[in-house]
Amino acid sequence: MIVESINSTTFATNLEQMRERRAHIVAFQEHAMTDAQIASVMLSLRADGWNMQAGPRDPEHARRSGGVGIQCMKPLRPMKMQPISDDFKDAYKTGRAAVWWVDIAGANVLFVVVYGLTGGLKGNEAAGRTDDLFGIIRHELFLQPKALTIMTGDINGDTDAYPNLQEMLDDEGWTDIGARADMWGGVPNEPTCQVSAGTKANRRDFFFVNVILLPAVAVYRVDIR
Repeated sequence: MIVESINSTTFATNLEQMRERRAHIVAFQEHAMTDAQIASVMLSLRADGWNMQAGPRDPEHARRSGGVGIQCMKPLRPMKMQPISDDFKDAYKTGRAAVWWVDIAGANVLFVVVYGLTGGLKGNEAAGRTDDLFGIIRHELFLQPKALTIMTGDINGDTDAYPNLQEMLDDEGWTDIGARADMWGGVPNEPTCQVSAGTKANRRDFFFVNVILLPAVAVYRVDIR
């Protein structure tokens, strides 16, 4: 089973790239689609063997931005998690967090997809707002039935910029897969994105798994395109 996470700015204009993904499950951030575009893309991908779901885009900006989603190769199918807390219901509306269940060979796996605010540095406003998002996710997961859980996305900062996330890693059994890539023969903390040839590559895209899912991880690899 291959799972990948990508930042797919303007999803509708990059539809062919999404159609050609080879992972069984693809989590994506910043799709920037309208509701009508989401419905159209869902139908188009379904014809090519994909089941896709996407949350709303970020309503805070005049330009189209934000929005997270997931697509699964058939017969896999994402099912939207029913939130318990009002805070998570509000967080979903920001276009920066959504959660889906996927039944994989009879095991229900919870996929949390996150898109942090741009420019998250320890102590600044963007980091504070993204940390609030992690706090809401953290609380919601406490309320949900215990499950195999993966949290992935572009968090737009280092993990130590977000106290709630760091506490999940330090105290609650979560693992930053990229930071521990040597467990599977990889390079720890390998950069995940490079905006242009003239800029320094950085690590802003992450996979986190909870303690009960960790034994199922077999390989971790970064593919910068």
